[in-house]
Amino acid sequence: MPSVITSAVLVLLLAVLALISAQYGQTLSSGYSYPVTPEYLQLEIEGKVEAPGVRLFPNPPEPTDKRFRPLTHSELRSYPTSLDWRTLAHLHSNVMTQRQPTWCGACFAFGAISSLTDRYLIHFPEQFPQTILSVQDVLNCASAMGFGYVGCAGSQIERVMGYIQSYGVVDAACNPYLGVQSSFTILGTDCWRNQCRQCLSNGSCSPIPSKRWGIRSWGVVSGEDQMIAELQNGPIACYINTHVPTYVDYKKGIMSDPTVFKKEDITHVVSILGYGQERNVPYWIARNWVNPTWGENGFFRVFRGNNTLNLESRCIYAFPDPNWIAPK
Repeated sequence: MPSVITSAVLVLLLAVLALISAQYGQTLSSGYSYPVTPEYLQLEIEGKVEAPGVRLFPNPPEPTDKRFRPLTHSELRSYPTSLDWRTLAHLHSNVMTQRQPTWCGACFAFGAISSLTDRYLIHFPEQFPQTILSVQDVLNCASAMGFGYVGCAGSQIERVMGYIQSYGVVDAACNPYLGVQSSFTILGTDCWRNQCRQCLSNGSCSPIPSKRWGIRSWGVVSGEDQMIAELQNGPIACYINTHVPTYVDYKKGIMSDPTVFKKEDITHVVSILGYGQERNVPYWIARNWVNPTWGENGFFRVFRGNNTLNLESRCIYAFPDPNWIAPK
């Protein structure tokens, strides 16, 4: 019976990807090597590996902050030898999970939203509400607003940042996570204006005014030096390859794996909240979206400095803007 179920899931997944390509004019990049096999899909069904929340579609939005350059030795020496934003700020986005109320391959959105939420809390604690920003807003509207496919079958951090820079995002108190792409997408270019609603007992709903939180700019970093430099401003969202036994079997400690991947071999997105060293072993501090008991209380550590699991290949950051003004 499991093999029958697995085959059915495989057919369904391939059908979803074909539908995405037809609807959005996008195809997976030729180098993307996520192993869509019955064996791996069975592991996904059993919850032993994450289904891919990353789809490498061509022509993502271009970063609007391009200030990074090679860092000098004196600059690198000026940064602290360890950093953990969990101890420096009250980051209540720690508890986010993509598996409740139902599973959705939206790790790309969780990575972008959690790191931006953290940066608002770090830099504007008195202006930012005691909530988190809304992943659901992104799932509902980014596709409708012209940013390609952005949904539960996986997408890219860059598309989330492009959407937020153009249209902002509401908070999760107004639009909580449902784990689905909502029918709000039928609203087309008015979608982003209708994310906060009040509903009556008769089932009718109407939009209500809501604050949208935006960003000034966003950019890309890669490699240990650039990541450490940008982490001084707050957490960042990073791509990673999680389809290896090292990740599947992780319980605690510093994750290390000698596998060398191509740069496009990525299946998941996490946020990096800092770095450190234990017994002369350098590591990154990463937040995952499984549940608060996974790994080290929802977090995990990864060996730092050799691009373990492709974690240092491409990371995204954003500068929050509490005075961002929504388009007319």
